[in-house]
Amino acid sequence: MSPPVIIVGMHRSGTSVLTQLLAQQGIFWGVNQDHHFEPRFFQQLNDALLSQTGGRWDWPEQASQLWCEPQLKAQAVTYLNQLWHALAAWRYWGVGYGLSGRRPRYWGWKDPRTTLLLPLWLQLFPDAKIIHLQRHGVDVAHSLLRRNQQVTGQLRAASYRSVWRRTVRRLRWWLPQPCQNRFTESYRCLTLEGGLSLWSHYMAQAEQFEPLVPAEQWLNLRFESLCEQPVNELQRCFEFIGIEVSRLKLQQLATQLRPELAGQYRRHSHLQQFAEQQQIALQRFNY
Repeated sequence: MSPPVIIVGMHRSGTSVLTQLLAQQGIFWGVNQDHHFEPRFFQQLNDALLSQTGGRWDWPEQASQLWCEPQLKAQAVTYLNQLWHALAAWRYWGVGYGLSGRRPRYWGWKDPRTTLLLPLWLQLFPDAKIIHLQRHGVDVAHSLLRRNQQVTGQLRAASYRSVWRRTVRRLRWWLPQPCQNRFTESYRCLTLEGGLSLWSHYMAQAEQFEPLVPAEQWLNLRFESLCEQPVNELQRCFEFIGIEVSRLKLQQLATQLRPELAGQYRRHSHLQQFAEQQQIALQRFNY
């Protein structure tokens, strides 16, 4: 079986867009994906590992224990290896590939959480090709903030509806029941400062892990360059993976990218001001 293509990078960095574009050229990303094109099989494995240290995607600082402590690392790798070679992996491959035993030539997954756990996954797939997609930290923090505001409203509305349904269904219970939902997707990302600090952590982790693989197995890609020079950047991606794509096809794929998404923070005075205040954090990663 060929080694996987793994897309890593901070949440809201454009990894979903890149995954879609690569899928159009035949890369298999799994059959059971969420709305961000992340296969739930790998997503849930990553969540399970992060939870071992009391972490989540937005509070991952303790995850380093999983590869710094030899005993924990051995247990984590054994856990991943067992599930990858069990029937549970059919949730990724689907019935067709699962029954036939055949595997696609190009396959992989995208999940930002993998950025935090690469030392473990590389134990299973040492020849994996890693694409690290990066985006300006202020744009990421702003996108996270907006998403949290939207999700907070949706969860609140869902909670009210669920309380009403329970009240109608159980007439003897007139008091609202305890809310089962989180009030927001991420408390940390309710501020620009919190979102930027999380971006810095993901970027630092990727930078730390890059030397774990040979240079020919790691590709750094900027979201801004992908939007502004889509043909050239997509060609870099496909050459890195080993897929031949015609110039015409590259141009067709490029039409799906929006140049105005690059550097959006420049269009908002308060985000420009925030970027100026955070110059040290941004310059740390050449932004």
